[in-house]
Amino acid sequence: MNTTDLTRPLRASEPPSFGEWLAEFLPRGWPLLGAPFVLPVLMLCGPFLFLITVGVALVGVVILVGLTGAILATPYLVVREVHRRLTARRPLPSRALPRQAATSPRAFLEAVAKDPS
Repeated sequence: MNTTDLTRPLRASEPPSFGEWLAEFLPRGWPLLGAPFVLPVLMLCGPFLFLITVGVALVGVVILVGLTGAILATPYLVVREVHRRLTARRPLPSRALPRQAATSPRAFLEAVAKDPS
């Protein structure tokens, strides 16, 4: 298709707007607009990736330490909970003296007189 017909009439009195200029320029010149940013981006890529790698490694170490602590603490917590439940469920032996007997000699003698065994 070889034509020289205009798609719209020319307006000689006013220049094209910024949007029209950008629409005409970008499809052809977009790589030229990005060219000045390529070198700085490539220069920053290595240090940026190094910082990301260090950050991911630190997060991994924190997770590993936390999991290790949880694994090592689990048996201790289970034993403590079982011990607490067993002591809460266990009734006092029949020969146990009331709490008052330890402080009062009279209460001690009364408790011994009630339970001679």
